[in-house]
Amino acid sequence: MKNIKIKILSLLISTLLIMNGCISPPENFIAPSFDATYAFPITDTLFTLNDFIEDDSSFVVSDDPEKLGVLIYSTEEIIDPFYISEQLKISAFSTSSVSSIGTIKIDEVPPLRTNIAISDWTPISGGNDVVFPEASAPITSSFELINEFESALFKSGSMEITIQNNLPVTTEFREFKIINSKDGSIVVEAPINSPIVTLPLESTTVSFDLSNVTITNSLKVATTIYTPGSGTDTVTVSNNAGTEIEIGLSNLIFESVTGIIPEQDPIIISDSFIIDDSTKVEAIIFDEGSFRILMNNYFDLDLNINFEIKNLFDSYNNNYNNIFSLKRNERNKIIEIPSLKEWQIKTLTPGTPTNLLEYSLSVLIAPTDGINTIRSNDSVTVNIDFSESYFAYAEGLIKPTKFEITKSDLNFDLGDFQNSFNFDSIFISTPSMVLDLSSSVNFDIILNGLITGTSDNLTKTLEIQLNLPALVDSKFDLNEFGFTEFVNSFTTIGEIPEQFSLSGSGIVNPNYNVGSISKTDSVAGGFSFEVPLDFGISGGSFQDTISLFDSDFDEATIESINSIELTIESLNKIPVNIIMKGTVLDILNNPILDFPPSYSPNTYISLEAPIVDENGNVTSAEINKQVIQLNREDAITFMQNRNIEFIFSLDTPPINSVAPVKFRNTDNIYFKVYGKINYRMNGN
Repeated sequence: MKNIKIKILSLLISTLLIMNGCISPPENFIAPSFDATYAFPITDTLFTLNDFIEDDSSFVVSDDPEKLGVLIYSTEEIIDPFYISEQLKISAFSTSSVSSIGTIKIDEVPPLRTNIAISDWTPISGGNDVVFPEASAPITSSFELINEFESALFKSGSMEITIQNNLPVTTEFREFKIINSKDGSIVVEAPINSPIVTLPLESTTVSFDLSNVTITNSLKVATTIYTPGSGTDTVTVSNNAGTEIEIGLSNLIFESVTGIIPEQDPIIISDSFIIDDSTKVEAIIFDEGSFRILMNNYFDLDLNINFEIKNLFDSYNNNYNNIFSLKRNERNKIIEIPSLKEWQIKTLTPGTPTNLLEYSLSVLIAPTDGINTIRSNDSVTVNIDFSESYFAYAEGLIKPTKFEITKSDLNFDLGDFQNSFNFDSIFISTPSMVLDLSSSVNFDIILNGLITGTSDNLTKTLEIQLNLPALVDSKFDLNEFGFTEFVNSFTTIGEIPEQFSLSGSGIVNPNYNVGSISKTDSVAGGFSFEVPLDFGISGGSFQDTISLFDSDFDEATIESINSIELTIESLNKIPVNIIMKGTVLDILNNPILDFPPSYSPNTYISLEAPIVDENGNVTSAEINKQVIQLNREDAITFMQNRNIEFIFSLDTPPINSVAPVKFRNTDNIYFKVYGKINYRMNGN
């Protein structure tokens, strides 16, 4: 639009002011001694708008039947691609787990025995027939050592004590106790006044609860044995006469054990944790990220660890599996993968996206050679931490993700014209901005964009919402969002937007569907901006300075000029009224002469617009004829100074209506210009 206006006005000026070399004296000019007037044609030319745009690629001619031939200012700009990769991420996530051994295993403890000989508490010896007297005596007797532990604290269990009476008389075990030999602590005891009675040559079994009982590997029995004897009867005392006590331990559940610890059943932790509440993946490939395992060993034993994350795979497609050891009571053991680049998380059930990482931890408690303590609440803790991670690729049910649109600018460059053109208002009939966008993202995208228009003194925004289907090239005409009204909100108050920009934000996968996305995916395309020359101008003004070409007149010839008269006839088929008033400038650009001068029949140069119909189409040309006169002094001043500053007043018909008119490539102005020069002849 810039170029056509400037070219039209410049051509009018250079044509009307044919002093640019069209007025020159005949060859071998000899001045006579009298005043003479010469009349001569200057130009007889038809100019069309097409003449001015043939080399300007910014203008095209519409082939729309409704606007056939209408000129269109057109420009395009590539949109800076905006990538989704910066938002293709998940926040840091972690899990922790604690597991204890639970059940402690030791080798089975065989029955413990001790024998109390008859001679230890009576005057009777074996192998005799005697009248067995009444007898009573305190007895202490040690059992065999326990080899399976040095000491044990029981959560629960039973101690069964069997007393085998190999005597021909009844026995009573009074104040019966089982005692830890090392410290004298009581393990179990029979209730007071409840002796354990065993008939002759029979056995008695009693059971004691071991809950919260500590047993060392060295036990003894402490009791008082009593017998009423045989009365007056003679009884036979066998050679093996005596009392045998047997301890059996059963249903043992240990709170702790100290000793040589045998191999225990492994501690198995099998669990999963959530990657993201909303995103479920078929597969993701990491671009950035890290994770670490932190473990603490609360056993007084060495541990062997087998750690596996079942659906985390390294760059060689091996699922993550790590075997390592923890020393006894080792804390803060860190196993770290500093870079997850090219690692993957994959579902273990293809076709069923998951948001879980599944892991298992097998803890083997190594058997010991020395003395150690193991407790049922001994535990191992594991913390798994993933950093904030970015993906190179993600496939699955990805949660709606917001991203920012990279700002792209479209300059509406009107050059110098924009700096010097003023107007009260312009109404542009149908400006158009089309966004041609191409998405390589395999998800639908919603773009919540802002078109920002900027002029010298004004900034405005237009909100747009675009639905961009997956993997589709789409065109969006912003007139659906009021672009015409947006542009005219500038022009109708005397502003011209010189730049448009696209910014805003978008949402990937707003409908929460299954798809895929990679870090190289982007939305790209371009602006296509068109302004059909179908507009109305009110109160337009344009200022420019024209420099005339040097003429062939020498100073003596210029001094001989008495007057100049120019006649301009035109037939205007370009739908615009143009009024031009100029000022001749001296070498310092100071104004020295109005052009046309005030005494000329016309004090301005006027081209009236043709008649246009209600649709802005030219229906008939307008004929204009004007005469410009310069007296001797002004003619000489004019010829000696080549710069003229013009102010152009522009209005489309009807004046002050701002009704749009259509400019076509075939619109034209026919000029016929002729002149008269009166000059004085010296009569040499």
